[in-house]
Amino acid sequence: MRNILLLAAIIFAIVSCSKDDDSLSQFEDTIIKTGTVCGWCGGNDSLTLTIENQFYKRVSPCDDSSFTKEETMVEKDFESLLEKLDISDFKAIDLNTCNSCADGCDTWISIQSKDDKHYIRYGSQDSMIIETIQPFLDAVNDWRLSLRN
Repeated sequence: MRNILLLAAIIFAIVSCSKDDDSLSQFEDTIIKTGTVCGWCGGNDSLTLTIENQFYKRVSPCDDSSFTKEETMVEKDFESLLEKLDISDFKAIDLNTCNSCADGCDTWISIQSKDDKHYIRYGSQDSMIIETIQPFLDAVNDWRLSLRN
């Protein structure tokens, strides 16, 4: 009987101390898409981030500087990025500007999970509306710019 209890205790200890591979499972289905769209020859770009990949695309309609870039995502970097986001604040913003309609530029971002999707489109004049999520937007924009160069 004592051997059975000892064996059960050892098995419990091994199972309890094993690394939880599901630590990022909450982000598994999250897709972040962002980019810019500009009027006339300003072009546009987009960045798609998932827990596994990062994909950047630049389209320049008036010259030949278009390109794409794809890299593997470091899971810890993706998790760190999402830690900057308050999803409730993001979902509370209902914004769809159209600066590009008058030859300006708009930035857009979409966050999709298994159960939900929200999209906003904004310009520089919208800084007060998006201030609650500005640290997240800055981090995503820095990421986009790093792949652009």
